Amino acid sequence: MSSAPLPRAVRLARPARAGTPRLLLPTRGSRRVARRLTELARALGTTTEQLDLSTAAAAADLDGIEHVHLVGSDRTLGRTPADAADLVEGLAAHHRVTLTLEDLPRERGGPDFVARARAHRRMVQASHGVVVDSAYEQGWLCRLVGSPATGTVVIPPAAAPVERPASPLTRRRGPLVLGVVGEVSADSGHRDVLEAAALLHRTGRAPRGVRVTCLDTSLSASGAPGQRLLEDAVRLGVTVDDTGALDVDALTRACGTVDVPVVPDGSPSRGDAVLDWSRAGRRPLVARHRYSQELASIHPGRATLVSTTESWDGAISRALDSPRSTSVEAPGAVGLGVADAAAAYASFWAQLDRR
Repeated sequence: MSSAPLPRAVRLARPARAGTPRLLLPTRGSRRVARRLTELARALGTTTEQLDLSTAAAAADLDGIEHVHLVGSDRTLGRTPADAADLVEGLAAHHRVTLTLEDLPRERGGPDFVARARAHRRMVQASHGVVVDSAYEQGWLCRLVGSPATGTVVIPPAAAPVERPASPLTRRRGPLVLGVVGEVSADSGHRDVLEAAALLHRTGRAPRGVRVTCLDTSLSASGAPGQRLLEDAVRLGVTVDDTGALDVDALTRACGTVDVPVVPDGSPSRGDAVLDWSRAGRRPLVARHRYSQELASIHPGRATLVSTTESWDGAISRALDSPRSTSVEAPGAVGLGVADAAAAYASFWAQLDRR
């Protein structure tokens, strides 16, 4: 078993009750995952701090800690998938390690699919237990590692309660505004929304034009995918803009300002986007996928699924005809809240203690 140095900085949650492990999250990880861990830590009665684990003081801080729980993916835990696996194996040489794995390799693969799958096999084998967000991911992880997902449990992402539904927006004198939350990537679906926007304008459903707003992301910082999106927008005659990175309150406010919220990729990588809209009292249009179907069943009334056989311009037109369909109808109710998720994690760790 290899032993790799830990990342220079991780965010730590110190346990405040017996049986709760030390929670670790790389600071280079997703801001949405960081927000979710912060909420979970608070529900578990923990506090957070930042340490540089390359120092002797940080190593001494972990000395004597029996159990650590690491949250992330092979892309956030190391520069390469192999580095991420080295990290988990290095921790496992000194501590009992459990994991919450985010962003599993896509089924359709890609040039790095083999390396990522190999890293996941190593990480799972080194750990004492693994948490994933959905039964869909549990089954896919089982196929990735080539063995039954023994020790793998499903704890879905928690939804925040909505105090009141967002008021349906009255159509403004300006352009129709479509909103998409999250990073722009080659398969994030932003281009599908651009094409739908152009068609809505050409067919007269949006006579004053259409603007696509990319929330909680920066197109200029998105590399080639962001540049291609800007070029496509010019070619299609659609205005596209972005908000840059937003904190939770600012994102919630921004989500309330668009006409139609859209999640054009229904895979696990966009699950947090559904809940970001939900927090603001919005009910987005979400691409139907086995994962998004599962998420919609856990959090009823928080998403309107769009079939693969339906066009995005058709789905958006239906939403424009029924503005109330873009708002959460039952404020306060959540299928699974932060307290529920915290209880599920506590039960997961307690079961490991009894082994």
